[in-house]
Amino acid sequence: MFSLELVGKLKDKKIFEEKIKKIYDKHINKIETETSVESSNRKGIEAEAKISFGKQFLLKIINIGAEFRANYQRDKQYRTITREFFQFSKNELLEIVNDLIYKYYEEHGSKKKVLAIFDDLEKIKDIQRINTIFIDNRIYLNDIDCKKILSVPVHLASNPQFAEVNKYFFNLKIYKNPLCDHEDNKPIEINKARLIDSVKKRIESNAELISDDAIKIAIQFSGGNIRQFLQILYKAALNVLILESNKISSNDVEEACQTERLAMEHAILGKELISLLSVIMKDHIPDVPDSDLFVLTLLCLQTILYRNDSVWYDVNPLIKETIKRYSGKRL
Repeated sequence: MFSLELVGKLKDKKIFEEKIKKIYDKHINKIETETSVESSNRKGIEAEAKISFGKQFLLKIINIGAEFRANYQRDKQYRTITREFFQFSKNELLEIVNDLIYKYYEEHGSKKKVLAIFDDLEKIKDIQRINTIFIDNRIYLNDIDCKKILSVPVHLASNPQFAEVNKYFFNLKIYKNPLCDHEDNKPIEINKARLIDSVKKRIESNAELISDDAIKIAIQFSGGNIRQFLQILYKAALNVLILESNKISSNDVEEACQTERLAMEHAILGKELISLLSVIMKDHIPDVPDSDLFVLTLLCLQTILYRNDSVWYDVNPLIKETIKRYSGKRL
């Protein structure tokens, strides 16, 4: 999609047409060879169909427009057909993308680098897919010749194979590190005050819409995760609108936390998972840090990674009481 967005912004699309046509011709020659050798069997018939369809599809790509880009983005079949027919190698794709970037610089006379934002990648839950994108093929991400902002699954922050992410890892320090005896509490209080201030600034003309105590409860149950913090406040505000109240109270935030807790409880299944979360809640370090189950708890936000001087983990505060109840003991 990044390359298609670039093409849409180019006045002269000749370079893109030439690249696609070259790859098209290479694969057509391969398919035609297969057809001539196996024209009597089903594989040969499929190859002929590919050639016929490929010519139509090539024209759509070369005459690229907003409609094609929209279809490609939302229609899985479009993407599947493109990948299966053209069978791009990673090097070919990288070359195309970088040539489009250079053409963009040329046309716009800009000395500033293109900024590409690859968002929502942190939501990928398939561990094998994550490893393929961020570990096995990270060199291709690095070699795209522009500035990049990537949202990555948080568990990679502690993965030695993806050490680059460590220096960019960010998580609000709102809890003391239980593995550190001499942590300064001041930065934690500053961060909590900043979160309260950030909410107040967004509603400064109606500062009384929410109390400081309500925000503090949202902070406490956020786990230091901004998305969860905002989700709690959103659910609390929605509850106020439904009840036609005038202010988000502590009770509204607590009800919002309960709603989020119930949604997360459905995924807490099996003795192995409950046992793992119990260990994390007690020791703040998993028994097997690279196990698929532990990584999955991070991806599902059942476990949260923190870094106050050292890396430590804790169960999401929304489900701590649930884990205590499920484990049948107080930790």
